[in-house]
Amino acid sequence: MGRSSVHAATVLAAIVTALSASPALAQVSRSDATATRDYLQAGLAEDRAEVNRLPAGFEAIEALRGRLQMECPGVLANEPKPAPGAKPSVSAVKIEEEDEAAVFGVAEHTEYGRLLRIARAVSRLSWSDRALTRLVHSSAEEEVAHAAVPTPDLCADMRVWVSSGYETVSAATEAYVHRESILSAETEGVEEVILHKLRRYETQADRRIVKQIAELQKHALRTALPKLFAALAKVTEVLHGAAG
Repeated sequence: MGRSSVHAATVLAAIVTALSASPALAQVSRSDATATRDYLQAGLAEDRAEVNRLPAGFEAIEALRGRLQMECPGVLANEPKPAPGAKPSVSAVKIEEEDEAAVFGVAEHTEYGRLLRIARAVSRLSWSDRALTRLVHSSAEEEVAHAAVPTPDLCADMRVWVSSGYETVSAATEAYVHRESILSAETEGVEEVILHKLRRYETQADRRIVKQIAELQKHALRTALPKLFAALAKVTEVLHGAAG
């Protein structure tokens, strides 16, 4: 819940796993059952909102492409290509990571308000499993923090790399890539753990909600991911001088 389309495949896999399991319901307290129902219902509502906001994310990426086209078209036109079979340099990998994270990030910025809403909503939920409660709260907070990361100045960072002879990235690139790596590591796999822990509290009605979420995620994957990677390719083409 609360994940961007970039992470939807992982979330969908977790949902499918949850649907395929049929654990026997133990004695579940009313508070645990209520918190679980509220969490899943909030997740379904917010996933629907995410699907509705997908066009805003693509518009944000197109706006970024437009700025780069005006400010630094073809800045990487002379980037050296690695020899056949050779790995790209460490600095080239960091530049590619910054480019990709910036494109995905600018789309995720449009989700900030939605993620903040859901973080506030789940902050009021609690389970008898204190570790689950902490995980739900921290996961929502980390998603908000990720969406709040400012978009880097790609033109400035690319120019620093070019001026170094394609050997050294800027301090800003180093910081951005490092921060993205940390935030991604903090959120990676968390949704699967939450869904797994919730199974023991779910009713049949809850499982129907989980199924609805899975169907929504599947739809988002099918429609959004190809467009997202096509948008990334367009930004990369501008930086390499292949777009007009």
